[in-house]
Amino acid sequence: MRQSIAIGSESRPPQPGTGIFRSPLPSGTTVTEAKAIKAERDVRRNKGEYVVVAKKVRFSQAGEEWHAQVTYRPDWKADTGRYLRGRLKDSWGNRPVASISPADCLALMSKFQAEGLGQSLIANHIKVARSVFGFCVLKGYIAASPFDSIPRGKLPNCAVTREHREWTDDDVRKLIAAAYALDERDAARTNCYGLLTETLITCGPRLGEALA
Repeated sequence: MRQSIAIGSESRPPQPGTGIFRSPLPSGTTVTEAKAIKAERDVRRNKGEYVVVAKKVRFSQAGEEWHAQVTYRPDWKADTGRYLRGRLKDSWGNRPVASISPADCLALMSKFQAEGLGQSLIANHIKVARSVFGFCVLKGYIAASPFDSIPRGKLPNCAVTREHREWTDDDVRKLIAAAYALDERDAARTNCYGLLTETLITCGPRLGEALA
């Protein structure tokens, strides 16, 4: 008969009369399986290996701990706080960080895309989430970040490659004409906009040379 295993923050022996082995293991794990996993952990610890037992820390708690210690410039720190306490908290706030899988990360990205968020905004949310999980690894809350298991190219980034546009002769003529039109304004402070623009475009001098 399979016995449910309660999920706890640390491994403890079975409680008398309950048959419950408290360990951060998936629900449905048998007592025998739990004991085997604990024995394997003990062997690894005795060999001097670093063994992380997942902690029952929720994403929102870990996120606030991470945000409190970062030293970003004020505007970016404000933005990351807004991302953290907004969509990320709505999606993962009450979940233990150890329960969030690579599939959850991809599902979150798909959810943001379905909501119509732009590529850069999605990338900024993902950047914050990755930073929180990296912080959790350093704190020993989890053994590895779920983002580390996602193949390269599956996540968005802010480095969007834009197509270069080659200006036509007509484009250049319109720009020069617009510069001369600035000289015709009553509020114009100079009558050199058109001449300077035409000189820069047709002759290609440095700005300092053109202004000399």
